[in-house]
Amino acid sequence: MDEPEAEAQAEREQTGSEQAGSEQAGSEQAGSEQAGSGEAGSEQAGSGEAGLEARREAETREDLSRRETLPTPSGRSRALPTAVGRYQVRAELGRGGVGVVYRAWDPHLEREVALKTLIAGRDASEVQIERFLREVRAATQLRHPHLVSVHDAGVEEGCFYLAMDRIEGESLADLLGREGALAPRRAAELLLPIAKALAHAHAEGFLHRDVKPENLLIDTAGECYLTDFGLAVDLSESERLTHTHQSLGTPAFMAPEQLRGHNRDPRVDVYSLGATLYECLTGRVPYDADSFPELLHQVLTTEPPAPARAAAAPRAGPRGDRADLPRARARAALSERGRAGR
Repeated sequence: MDEPEAEAQAEREQTGSEQAGSEQAGSEQAGSEQAGSGEAGSEQAGSGEAGLEARREAETREDLSRRETLPTPSGRSRALPTAVGRYQVRAELGRGGVGVVYRAWDPHLEREVALKTLIAGRDASEVQIERFLREVRAATQLRHPHLVSVHDAGVEEGCFYLAMDRIEGESLADLLGREGALAPRRAAELLLPIAKALAHAHAEGFLHRDVKPENLLIDTAGECYLTDFGLAVDLSESERLTHTHQSLGTPAFMAPEQLRGHNRDPRVDVYSLGATLYECLTGRVPYDADSFPELLHQVLTTEPPAPARAAAAPRAGPRGDRADLPRARARAALSERGRAGR
């Protein structure tokens, strides 16, 4: 091959290599765009149980991976804001997929409160804001001795907030993690007031839809309170934020019907409270699996072990140390939820 032909051949090879690189970059961009539109994809992914499980598993993988780098209302770091409105922020109490709760000082009431805001702050989506406002409406309309009381709600420079009683104590999840199974009387004393609080909420037309040990707070006197109405629904309103076959909640505590997307029945709360009682009595969740699809399959097709047998079985370790619990308790909320939160 003479010199001109060699140069031409080299030029063709370089052009082909650049084209291949461009196609690969385009493929990666398409993959990124496909991953970024997981909500729309989840709505279109197959029908029936197989499609449902595939969508749940994809949402869970996204949820668990994104929890590694959750932003604060600034969207860039986890540094505490100095204040939200009139509330002086003192410490972070906890955070979920969408909301973060701070210990804050209210100079008007001269008391500490629990202050909840959206993690995304000013960048919150319309759906996130609407869910937050729904929580505000439910929390402000419901008054019961065992529902965490709300004092104030508003928006400050684009940041929505909700000020509530700060319960000095721990969650039921913390208690179970430390002590394991509870004596039946103690379990009943903790959960009977919650059953009455839920009955009150249902009578007022609200469903909680995320009853679980993490959302039950126990004060220093041993009284139990229900909190976090982030997934609540007002039955007098049309369900604009939940599509058909969409489920919201925590799978290990969700009724099979709720997993199938039937979210507007008070019995979903009754089931979740029963699942919580089950863990109180046995020291373990009714369904526990090594993968998300397996967990869904168990809930949808099997009965949990009888409490007496479950309580007698050796425990896998303290509740907080079990590697499978993050998967079992991961939120499953499809399509437009964006980030499901605590």
